[in-house]
Amino acid sequence: MYERTIDDTVTTFGVSGKLWRDSMIMYDRATESLWSHITGECFRGAHEGAKLAVVPSTQTTWAEWRTHHPGSRILFKPGGKGEGSHYRRYFDDPARFGIHGRGIDDDRLAGKDLVLGVRFGDDRVAYPIAAFGDASVRNDSIAGVPVVLIYMKESEAVHVYERTADEKTVHFEPVIAENGLLMRDRETGSLWNPARGEGIEGPRAGNRLERIPATKIFWFAWQTFYPRSRIGGID
Repeated sequence: MYERTIDDTVTTFGVSGKLWRDSMIMYDRATESLWSHITGECFRGAHEGAKLAVVPSTQTTWAEWRTHHPGSRILFKPGGKGEGSHYRRYFDDPARFGIHGRGIDDDRLAGKDLVLGVRFGDDRVAYPIAAFGDASVRNDSIAGVPVVLIYMKESEAVHVYERTADEKTVHFEPVIAENGLLMRDRETGSLWNPARGEGIEGPRAGNRLERIPATKIFWFAWQTFYPRSRIGGID
């Protein structure tokens, strides 16, 4: 998700119908410049080289989202019968990689493995979703910055935050509560809501962690854009 402001001017985007590196290309209606939806960067046209500001977002289920944000509005586009079924065979076939096939010979992961791709500072990291398992809260560092990754098993949502509170590095651990997964910081024992990155009980109640944008994506697609990406350790 991106802000749609370019040079202090709000604009609108459409789907160009073209592909770049097997991914959708957007265009802005003001100049018809072409933009990558993976990187948010304009690669052709009047705004070439410009980047859209990222808005952190979460891929989750409606049930989980509604639990944490009961007053949310819904962006809904009515669809026909069987909507989404056109791509089911593609998603389920481990040997099919886009239209042009797998362009980079990098077998660190299977091409259709889902990863959480993170771009932060000069670092590019891919965390295999399957490696999270049942251990839902992981402490790590990206570009030298301490981070925490939280995997919500039921909804398959993954949240990434800087793990700094009160200007101090925080270490988190999972807590299984009656209403689902929470996390506790070891330094003060405070409880945190992982979906909102908010302290809800203890000395740090009311504190908010800084969210880091991340993308859930197939490994072959991520490495097409970031071939030097490292694989994040989920120990």
